[in-house]
Amino acid sequence: MKFGNVVLLCKNWYQTRDHNNFDTFWMDMAHAIDADGWSCISKNDVYLWCLHRLDEMKNDEKLYNISNQLTLSYIFNEVENMIRRALWYDKKDLDYRDALIWVYRSIISNMEKSYFDEELLPNSNVLPFSLHEAWVDNEKYSKNPQWHPAQMTCDYLEHVNNIMANGKAQDIDENRFNQIEASLYKNSYKDVRIPIGEDNLNDCIELELSASNLQKHNAKIDGEDVWFEIGVFDHCNDLQYPKNLNKSYKCRLKKTYDDFFDEYKYELKSVQEI
Repeated sequence: MKFGNVVLLCKNWYQTRDHNNFDTFWMDMAHAIDADGWSCISKNDVYLWCLHRLDEMKNDEKLYNISNQLTLSYIFNEVENMIRRALWYDKKDLDYRDALIWVYRSIISNMEKSYFDEELLPNSNVLPFSLHEAWVDNEKYSKNPQWHPAQMTCDYLEHVNNIMANGKAQDIDENRFNQIEASLYKNSYKDVRIPIGEDNLNDCIELELSASNLQKHNAKIDGEDVWFEIGVFDHCNDLQYPKNLNKSYKCRLKKTYDDFFDEYKYELKSVQEI
């Protein structure tokens, strides 16, 4: 079994969008799956991908020592357990597909390195790196309070190179993350992951738009009606089919000059409920 991007995600080398939101993890999986060579644009696609991989793992002689975790009885018992655990986070209606995806993640995360073949190095064009956040030790772990700064990318990469000395670098297009994020069929704009800094006000203009504006991809800027690209917010169910067309949102649009058409164009970079 290849130590690819899905394995990197399951083993926490990549950052997930929300640790406590069980029903958004499939989106991060879709990014990793794409980088590993398959295409998934919906939760059901990711669910079926996981089922196929579990079937393949069941027939892998190298995984004999964990064969008990690849039986139907084990997997479906863990799915039921995952649905029960979701109640701790008030997720009373956890989708069985989400539960299966999380069970797959759990199995992969607990597998030893010896079970894997070729090793790939993480690439930030697939998903953001899982950097340690800053924290304060209030004499809980030591005698003196101590501030621990957030992990820097250079330190993360040094750690990666120490752990994965034989890892193979990946050549991933820098726009690939946004392309995949835009292709995913999402329930809400709130589930969209925006790369850090993409909606900064040095590059973007901020204005108030209605649900109708977002649905039709149009806005009035400097007294002129303009059309904007929806970008990573494409295929968001609540923006495509809003319940209240008059609802207002604070949005940021990136303005760039298109040399080919000799005009300015705009792309939606963030949406925030007012």
